[in-house]
Amino acid sequence: MQARRRRNRILIAALSVGGLPFVMEGCDPTVRDTVLNGVQGASQTLIGTFVDAFFESLNANQDDPNSPSTL
Repeated sequence: MQARRRRNRILIAALSVGGLPFVMEGCDPTVRDTVLNGVQGASQTLIGTFVDAFFESLNANQDDPNSPSTL
């Protein structure tokens, strides 16, 4: 049940961000560009954070001699 709820939240978030340009079509171009640039920057930062965390976890596993992956 939690997995389904999590997938639904991710789907709703993706659809919301994906539909943002269509919703903001009638707005002032300066406001629209500012919002879209902000969303783009936040998305890139968030993805970059997850990638960095993934590689940090890989490095942490190599540095730890008691790590299950090295036993």
